[in-house]
Amino acid sequence: MSYTYWWSLVVVLLLSACAGPQTRTPVKDPRVAWQQRQDSLAALTHWRIEGSVSIKSPQERASLGLDWRQAADDYDVRFVGPFGKGAVRLLRKGSKVTFYQPSRPILVSSNVENLLSEEVGWAPPVSQFKLWLKGTVEKYAVPALDPYGRVLRFHHDGWTIEYKEYQQALGLELPKRIDLSHQATNIRVVIKQWHRSSIAKPSKKRFSIPE
Repeated sequence: MSYTYWWSLVVVLLLSACAGPQTRTPVKDPRVAWQQRQDSLAALTHWRIEGSVSIKSPQERASLGLDWRQAADDYDVRFVGPFGKGAVRLLRKGSKVTFYQPSRPILVSSNVENLLSEEVGWAPPVSQFKLWLKGTVEKYAVPALDPYGRVLRFHHDGWTIEYKEYQQALGLELPKRIDLSHQATNIRVVIKQWHRSSIAKPSKKRFSIPE
């Protein structure tokens, strides 16, 4: 092949590389797209996320590793601080929630918010997180949407939930960064990995909490 052909091919490839990512086209009706997303996300009932959570409140200031496993209404949630310190486990099976913390008595309750309020002095709405972490909302909520039908922001019982970033995972667009705020309490969740999963035992190298 001629020198001219190869030179032309190089130019085309360089121009393609410089063009950058294509601009995404907004959907025609974000509300319709949002309802379709809600239906798709509702089918995702067994999942696991790995990431981190930072908490700033009058009672607490912490940055923790997060491993959350959801199986329908049951969950197994692990929080762990730097070098494995500050490990906490919340386990729900059926109507009972069990709270584990190293060198502390094991606590059992039917209400996770009451349990956390008594133990740590404040209570994030953990029972709602199975929806919020996926980017879905309660049926009565009216969220603000982006041009693609994804939830940007909504309010629930004094909490403001904002979705700062999404990612492609499990064949869906799922949250990557979520900010939650309530009065002087601010929580940021960063999700590094999404998995399809049932509740199973996490690695004991990472969590030294009773199984």
